[in-house]
Amino acid sequence: MAQLPVHVLVGGLDHGVTALAHRLALDLGAPLLRAAGPAELAAAPVPAAVHLHFTDRLFGADPAAAAACAERFGASGRMSVTLHDLPQPSDGRGYAARARAYRRVAAAARLVVLSSDHELQLAFEAGVLRRAPRAGDPAAAVIPLPLQTAAAPAAAPDAPDAPGPEGGPPTIGLFGFAYPGKGYEEVIDAAGAVDAALAVRVLGRAAHGHEDAIAALRQRAAAAGVGFEQRGYIPAERVVAELRQVHVPVVFHQHFSASGSLNSWIAAGRRPLVIDTRYTREMARLRPGTVTLVAPDALPDALAAALREPASTWLAPEGRADPVDAVGAYARALAGLPEPAVPTSVVIPFYDPQPAEDTPHRRRLQDVLAALRADDPSAEVIVVDDGSPRPLACEGVRVLHQEDRGFRAGAARNLGAGAARGDVIVFLDADTVPQPGFIAALTAPVRAGVAEVAVGSRLHPHGRAWAPVGWLADGYTATEDLRAADEASYRFVISALVALPRSLALLAPFDETLVGYGGEDWEAAHRWWQAGARLLHVPGAVAHHAEPDWAGRGGRGDAAALAQKNRETRALAARIPARWARPRGVGFAVPELAVVVRADAPADALIDWTARLLAVLPDAQVRLPAGCAAAFFAADPRVSTAAGAAGWRYRLEVERLFGEPEAVADVMRTLDTAAEAGECGGRWRRAGFTVHGRPAAVLVSARARALEEAAGIGGPLGAEGARGLAVAVAPAEERMDLERAWAGW
Repeated sequence: MAQLPVHVLVGGLDHGVTALAHRLALDLGAPLLRAAGPAELAAAPVPAAVHLHFTDRLFGADPAAAAACAERFGASGRMSVTLHDLPQPSDGRGYAARARAYRRVAAAARLVVLSSDHELQLAFEAGVLRRAPRAGDPAAAVIPLPLQTAAAPAAAPDAPDAPGPEGGPPTIGLFGFAYPGKGYEEVIDAAGAVDAALAVRVLGRAAHGHEDAIAALRQRAAAAGVGFEQRGYIPAERVVAELRQVHVPVVFHQHFSASGSLNSWIAAGRRPLVIDTRYTREMARLRPGTVTLVAPDALPDALAAALREPASTWLAPEGRADPVDAVGAYARALAGLPEPAVPTSVVIPFYDPQPAEDTPHRRRLQDVLAALRADDPSAEVIVVDDGSPRPLACEGVRVLHQEDRGFRAGAARNLGAGAARGDVIVFLDADTVPQPGFIAALTAPVRAGVAEVAVGSRLHPHGRAWAPVGWLADGYTATEDLRAADEASYRFVISALVALPRSLALLAPFDETLVGYGGEDWEAAHRWWQAGARLLHVPGAVAHHAEPDWAGRGGRGDAAALAQKNRETRALAARIPARWARPRGVGFAVPELAVVVRADAPADALIDWTARLLAVLPDAQVRLPAGCAAAFFAADPRVSTAAGAAGWRYRLEVERLFGEPEAVADVMRTLDTAAEAGECGGRWRRAGFTVHGRPAAVLVSARARALEEAAGIGGPLGAEGARGLAVAVAPAEERMDLERAWAGW
């Protein structure tokens, strides 16, 4: 059994984070180090390998003290940490200090675990983690919180197990610590708006520092004509029973980043009403049918509906099985932590269609392995067999196997990266033979922090010499070996010979849904670029490929090869939101441009402005304020009042309408072709639109935003200001004549 790090527990088991840490450690069979508080923890010895469950409120009197307490456990270089209660703008004045503290803790760790993709986004937005990690940055993993282990009764009644005092009103249940901003106030107000007598039952006590919260809630309930009851702290052995003794369970905290109380309701067999947020939508996808999403302003109607249909608040026994194996995920993530890292791992995907023992594919692989041993004997080499009819066996290297489900080079690379111990990973094809000095040259810029993605030079036979493919050589020349890359330069990154930090390979892996030859490297390189990764071509990292490239093997002149290329192009169109990757006039689930309109403008002006924008940028999604304008576009899926899809390449935030929405398309083209080192590259791949000198809108690229987050700038879009494009535009017409504008008469 793999050795596991010591798990640190701070405080009592009445705190949700400590209780989770304790339960996971017991389920994992990991050793424990317990401390009553920060002072006792500061005096404790530092284990050789350690895992922390960190929230600043447990580790110190203030965020800086909490960070200092946690940092000392990183001295061994083998600390991992699960971050809880991630900093977010709703923290108000405390946000900056908390973000700095969490950055310090993450920087001291070798592995950072988050409990949701939502938390991962918060970590990016606060600068706690980089979207494109550098060498030396911690690896990151998302492991959802497990459901509580206590089992609920098998039956799912239509009413609470014990509905409370005879003749009492129906109860709305709230579980967990009470403090301002947790949504308890909104639930009381919503209960008061329902045309029925209701009572709110708080199953928990006031959070530390908010001892007056219960009295304030009781007063608010009285003013709303709602009954109020507080049960105080609920011992673990009583939680399930208590959660089954209310009529309607509710979780309505707008700003939580992960929620143990939500999971407790589900584990008790309840389907709670939950506020519709980025996090709760993620949980609804993770555990389908276990929650009822409610818009922030729709809670009174949702409460009334739940009271009419009591069965809607209960889960059938078959719906309670947890699809998340959190314990197994932690075991896999932490298993290698006590082992020392190695400088470089080389991951090689391999497939041989022939069942014989001695084949051309296996001989070429042996040539690659021999060249690697001669080039860097210390490198860890992992070969991943993509389901060959005769399973591969090689001496002196690790061999992993995956099932044959088509050509899955991306999945094979991910499998190898997950098993690798190197701080830097080199992906190398099984028919691409490295020349002397290859590993040192390719990994040097990644290790030095000069680039996050380094691509080598693959040479093909050219007469009696070796030469690069023409289009790649031209691309590297035009972009100064990718130092002057633009938005389309990802196509010059080929996964046959590329190096990147292990943390990036794990955080932004290859797309495993791409099956078949080609495309997985462009898709991954595009995401790495959008995340802020710096690209670099290394001419001195040379490898030989004995066969011609795709074009040299027939390319577009061969019907089968062209059909294959077309399949790749169609697949990439859905994944790369760029005009050169997609047909004109078609909308996609992930848009090239996401637009958020906050402008206070007449409905007709909003309608015309939105229509004109979509005419020139059809691959856009527009979020409008609720009202007449949004209703006009009810049949167009690109326009709504809800938050749009993630993954956009540009985002436009509009505070004042301007008269030339068509200008946005021209500005995007200019930013697309801007060299990375120029005035409109890097963090300044953005534009500000002004009307008569007053700010009207900000256009920012995904790459610029990621680099701002990594620099700890954060804040609203446009906060960086100074550089980028400045675009003066005319004011919008507020008094619209729609017939004249559209028909021309």
